[in-house]
Amino acid sequence: MNIVWKKYNYVIIFIGLTILMGLCFLFNMEDHSNHYQNIVVQKGQTLWNIADEYADKNSMSKDEFIHWVENHNEINADLLKAGEEIKIPVTEHQHSVNQNQEYALNDK
Repeated sequence: MNIVWKKYNYVIIFIGLTILMGLCFLFNMEDHSNHYQNIVVQKGQTLWNIADEYADKNSMSKDEFIHWVENHNEINADLLKAGEEIKIPVTEHQHSVNQNQEYALNDK
């Protein structure tokens, strides 16, 4: 055993650290998608209208926003229907802050 350690100690340490770091990343990765806002599509609303309203809240371009929504909801933007519930990449907190700002502007 001592001969193996002397000959391969760097490799053994490297493998051990790699496994340890992999486990750390695995357990620290958090799925943020369950924190995102669900909205109900209103009559006449398109994914482009929704992107106009929300894309900048998550530092995304409109194209990135639309692509994200299509992929995470398994929908086609052209086939979006009123009453459909979709998940958008805006957190509950971002959405509530946006609504509070809109209410403040409307009160003036």
